[in-house]
This record gives sequence, C-alpha cells and structure tokens, in this order.
Amino acid sequence: MILPYAAVAAALLLAHRRLLDVLRVGEVEASSLGVDIARLRVTVVIAATLGTAAAVAVSGLIGFVGIIIPHIVRLTAGASYRIVLPVSMIGFTESLNTAAWLGSWLWSRQYSYSLLPNR
Repeated sequence: MILPYAAVAAALLLAHRRLLDVLRVGEVEASSLGVDIARLRVTVVIAATLGTAAAVAVSGLIGFVGIIIPHIVRLTAGASYRIVLPVSMIGFTESLNTAAWLGSWLWSRQYSYSLLPNR
C-alpha cells in the first residue's frame, strides 16, 4: 500500500539529483543555466515529504532515525547528490533493518526483574 508512494518519491528525487547539484552553486547561477528554481524546490519538497511520510507510516517513529543517514553519507562520500541520494536510500533501509534486528534481539532476551529466584 505504501510502495507506490515511496517509489514515486524515490523516482522524483533521483530524477532531479543533477538539478540539485546545479542548485548547490547558487540560485543566480542555477537560473542562468536554465533551472526553474521555484518548480524544482516545490517538486523536491513534495517528493521528500511523500517519501518521509511513507517511511514513517511503515516503520513508525524509528523512521526518523534514518534522517541522520544522508549526513553520514555526505561526510563520507562527498556532497554530490548523484552519490548521496542513492546511497542514502540504501543506507536508510539498512539502518531500519539493523534497528529492527537489534530491537528484536535485545527484547528476545529474558531478563528476570524479580529478587526471588524463579521456580
């Protein structure tokens, strides 16, 4: 049910990643290169909002943990959106998988909170 929203958001963001690189140099330079800045911003904000809403709808609040992933990718792989967007999408899914695995592993342990021994 959520897959179409996430797929549309990912496709829109991946399609506009080169324009986002152009926008990084500045609004004046980007507009002189023919980029419609207002349309690009509206499209990217809508796509990012749609993708975030889809991720949080599926995974709950743990989806917000993935917000740190693009920052880590940008620090390690550079600032180009041609690299940051695809690697962030993969890193986000892997961080959710790791968080889900870690949570289930920690909660599967049986801890005794009682002072009396179990019989």
